[in-house]
Amino acid sequence: MIAHLRRYSNYLSPRVGFFSADTWSMVTIWLRNTLLIQATLILGIACVLVLPRPLVEAFTNWPSSGHWRWVTVALFVFGIVGIAGNQLRMAAGEGLWWLKGRSWPVALVAAAVLGGLALMLANTVDFSPFDIGMEGVNYAHSLPIAFLLVGAGFALSRSRRW
Repeated sequence: MIAHLRRYSNYLSPRVGFFSADTWSMVTIWLRNTLLIQATLILGIACVLVLPRPLVEAFTNWPSSGHWRWVTVALFVFGIVGIAGNQLRMAAGEGLWWLKGRSWPVALVAAAVLGGLALMLANTVDFSPFDIGMEGVNYAHSLPIAFLLVGAGFALSRSRRW
């Protein structure tokens, strides 16, 4: 029975022959798919090759972008928080109460308090990391601010409804 099906079943082109519509339909479908795959690859490679040009402009103009540089600090903090939070969740599981979704009001308040403390400390000590003068950045001032910002980011990442 299987030998009969193999011998007499032409499910891809039921009517074989050079002038058969089934044969030409199969050829055109194959050509269309091949061209679509090639076009997708060429456009994808072109997009990847064009990407460095805007990045060069962004990195060249970064020192003169003013307060927009704090966006990079926020992205860095959320990157640290995402990795640390994932590791903590994998290690501790769902056993910690503040990792659960119902603790989002507490997490939002904690993020606001920690962020406010970091901002208040930065204003108190006149912390300006992007205006590096002759003396550089004071690490005694920057470390507590960094810990407060990372703590605020961690608390904000735990509030699942923001």
